[in-house]
Amino acid sequence: GDVEYRGSNVSSQNDMANLQRYVEEAVLTQRLERVGVDPRLVADARLRVDLRTINIRGGKTTEQSGQAAFFLAYVMWFVLYIALVVYGQLVAGAVVEEKSSRIIEVLVSSLRPSQLLAGKVIGVGAVGLFQLLIWAVMAKILIDQQGFFLDLLGIRIPGGRAFGLPGVPLATMGVLLLYFVLGFFLYATMFAAVGAMSSSDADVRQAQQPVLILIVIPALLAFGALNDPDGPIALTLTLVPFSSPIAMPIRWSVSAVPLGELAASVGLLVVTMLGVTWVAARIYRVGILMYGKRPGLRELARWVRTR
Repeated sequence: GDVEYRGSNVSSQNDMANLQRYVEEAVLTQRLERVGVDPRLVADARLRVDLRTINIRGGKTTEQSGQAAFFLAYVMWFVLYIALVVYGQLVAGAVVEEKSSRIIEVLVSSLRPSQLLAGKVIGVGAVGLFQLLIWAVMAKILIDQQGFFLDLLGIRIPGGRAFGLPGVPLATMGVLLLYFVLGFFLYATMFAAVGAMSSSDADVRQAQQPVLILIVIPALLAFGALNDPDGPIALTLTLVPFSSPIAMPIRWSVSAVPLGELAASVGLLVVTMLGVTWVAARIYRVGILMYGKRPGLRELARWVRTR
């Protein structure tokens, strides 16, 4: 039947779900009593099953809950997405700042443009990895010592722990690190090319939109594919080089990815990264000494063909 509820908390999904459950139980109890069935017999007949999940990966079994795997995948998704966007934009900003201050002209006199590009990408990437490591260490300390910090705040929780993090297998950490490095090089070189073709921060903000779209759309699709990590959408995202840096680590954390798919994904990503780096380097070497109007696609193609 239909039940109407009026209240100020109708937008709370949790409250509405609880209310619906209570109403359904009350209606069920009345119907059972009406036909002469003791509701307690029905309640006793209901069997509660506690499902214990065992994850099988590479012939080894580990006890892991679905919630823990999903939480780990969400953390990896968030870290990779933020890192690619933030540190990639730092590369573009650093390049255009050097152009604006004319420092780049001094550097070019002693270094090749390809060396400047590599140094910029590697330098920002190293800083990004170090910062992520600091965050990971701080999170580990806070979680391990949460009882102490909760006591300082005057919060008493049974067991002294409000929450914990699932263990991260070494293989998962290796996949995360591998795709972070490859994905960062792929996108950082693109951001460096964006900075080289721009003359101001306003130009950078406009020119970087296509690169950001290449990150944002695959990231959203990859997060949605968590519900079916072995489906065709997830498989496609892990093979496409522009989405695999985010899609593969989170898929690896919740599913047993065949090594063949992992190798194909890494191979395609490496080939694409090398191709994009070659194009970005040719744009970079011309763009860092160009000022004024931002070039169009035809002009960029001419820069790439210039020897």
